[in-house]
Amino acid sequence: MALRLVCSTLCGFILGAGCTHPKVYHSLPHHLRWLSDRMVPNKIVDAPLPARRHLLLSYEVPQTESAYPYIYSKSFIYDDAMAAIAFCTAAEWDKAQQLLLSLSRLIRDNGSFWFNYSTNTDWPSEKDQESTLVRTGALAWTGYAYCFFLENHPSLKPEDRAYAQCITAAKNIAVYIQNTLVSNSTDPLYGLVRGGEGEINLAVSESSEVTEVWKPGPVTWASAEHNIDAHLFLSHLAALTGDITYKRTAETISQACMATLYSSEHGQFFRGIKGPGNIDSVLALDCASWASLFFQSIGEKQKAKTCLETAKRLYANSYHGLNGYRPYAGILVYEKPEINTHFFPDKPTQKWETLPFIWLEGSYGVFMAQLAAGNRAAVCRELENWSRVFDTDTLGGLPYSAADTPLPYQFTTWKSVASTAWHIILINMLYGPEMKQPFFSAAHDR
Repeated sequence: MALRLVCSTLCGFILGAGCTHPKVYHSLPHHLRWLSDRMVPNKIVDAPLPARRHLLLSYEVPQTESAYPYIYSKSFIYDDAMAAIAFCTAAEWDKAQQLLLSLSRLIRDNGSFWFNYSTNTDWPSEKDQESTLVRTGALAWTGYAYCFFLENHPSLKPEDRAYAQCITAAKNIAVYIQNTLVSNSTDPLYGLVRGGEGEINLAVSESSEVTEVWKPGPVTWASAEHNIDAHLFLSHLAALTGDITYKRTAETISQACMATLYSSEHGQFFRGIKGPGNIDSVLALDCASWASLFFQSIGEKQKAKTCLETAKRLYANSYHGLNGYRPYAGILVYEKPEINTHFFPDKPTQKWETLPFIWLEGSYGVFMAQLAAGNRAAVCRELENWSRVFDTDTLGGLPYSAADTPLPYQFTTWKSVASTAWHIILINMLYGPEMKQPFFSAAHDR
């Protein structure tokens, strides 16, 4: 079905009969099939927990990896959200609906999801919250996935049961996000949404091993990226429902982002702000690339251009001749010096700038910003270059990062749902059927 669908989409919507397919499009059926095969039950998890059926396994982890027992059955809600959007762009509406309705079963009473789920056990649960996280950004992307599905579905109507289930799920997520909005005008975080619940930090143990230390409870910081995500979601939910409160919250967030987090000197957002009011001045790729898309959506064209230029100038990186982007600029690969020394004992001051490394998901964000700026030809060239490396595997699936070795606790080189979903979305934006509400675009009333 996927093969027939992709071919008919390409010929029917873009090129016409007898036209030559772009090279980068050849492998799309493989990536769609790989993404579909991540949905449980499958060969890896053949008996998932009933409430978690149809979630996607986020990573294809080799059984030889020491992390295999801990990661192989995990589904991260951000990855599920991106997969649902990818299925929509490929006109795989039934798969998108199946996934989104499965997610709706997992919404907690306060409107949140856990950050990730085991598909073959009941962790996490209200009774077992050990090492759990809630992240506002991941929630916002999940809410946006519901909106994207409802905005673009060719036949679903408000009176349909699936429509009601999806819009209810989106509204429930919005409740949680709105409750994280800082409404005290004297608070340094005023107008921003906080990051969620729980923190996991790295530490070096007495035996010189790196360990994860979990700290439960609400976080006190706000992330620029999370606020961009929340603005995107709430803007689209406002357009879908006509509820002015969502629009007002989105506007409050956008104003606070520009007033508190935007750096004219650096041409992008800072990473965030911490509880006492200390700016987290780390420069992160998403705070330039996604910032460009954010500014495009609110009509700030010059800032959008500036942020895109920053992303291309400050984060451009390469991996053995392959061009892409790194996640951070000007900092150690591991921010804590003792952790960086542990992983780079011969070069304890290792920074991102001298590391052969490409973050695929982050690079797609830059490509998306270029496309939004009208640089279609440049994006096509980038993807054709990538196809030399990433499209040779006919089994499908793209790695989370391209590197000689993975970066433990940060970036794997395993095939990932996130990278593959972003790839499918971008390719379909270039060559697939036109969406009524394009991905990561400004919201328009129905």
